[in-house]
Amino acid sequence: MPSFQKGAVLYRKLRHRKGHGVHSPFVYNLITKVIEEKTPYYAFDKIKNVTQESNERKSANNRFFAKKNREHRYGTLLFRLINFFKCNVVLEIGSPEEAIGLYMASANSECKCIVLDEDKYLCSRIKELADKADLKNLQTKCGSYSEKIHEVFEEEEKIDLIFINIPEHDNCPDILSKSISNAGENCIFVLNGIRKNQRMKKLWDNVTQNSQITISIDLYTSGIFFLRKNIYKQHYKTYFNHGKEQNIHKNRRQGFDFFSWGKKNF
Repeated sequence: MPSFQKGAVLYRKLRHRKGHGVHSPFVYNLITKVIEEKTPYYAFDKIKNVTQESNERKSANNRFFAKKNREHRYGTLLFRLINFFKCNVVLEIGSPEEAIGLYMASANSECKCIVLDEDKYLCSRIKELADKADLKNLQTKCGSYSEKIHEVFEEEEKIDLIFINIPEHDNCPDILSKSISNAGENCIFVLNGIRKNQRMKKLWDNVTQNSQITISIDLYTSGIFFLRKNIYKQHYKTYFNHGKEQNIHKNRRQGFDFFSWGKKNF
């Protein structure tokens, strides 16, 4: 990450973390109980073990490590969103990080998780990993995003969460527009890569200005927004942890010791 981006993330950590300055109870709970929540779940280790078994040869590659860490960060965020809002049907559009769908499906065994992608290899790979993780509620649909998203909205009466993960795809603005038009008022949207390129920056600006969208939350690399009516329109910025992975065996937080200037375990 370039130094100016690191500075921007650090500023958010100091200025916007823990719901600082947020007056909406709904958004405050979302930030403190979901976005910044660090509680580990056994499902996280299960997913990492399943994916690690299939990718041990790549473990020496630094890019591989960065990708797996990114999968874990966003996967756990989506897991907590689905868990917190008790979603019944969730949709992932675009899956370059193949394990994210596993996190989404693991949040609730009764929740139907649909993953759309145009890459046949990725679809088969996700299906393979889902079988290894025994996630029978995850299904993949391979083909054109424009065609498959129409198919999903025809089949599903209600979708509770839509994760759009195609920041470099030319049709991303159109896919987002179709999703907003077809989704219900209580649908949760997560848009990934809002600063990936100029088109995505403009797309996120359009989201925050869209009169249909009442609440939008900027996490720096991605954004969450809602279409809920009867809520005062507001845009928020908050800190999203881009750092260390959560580990169920190393659940610790840092403290400050004025005498040893070190870390404490609590």
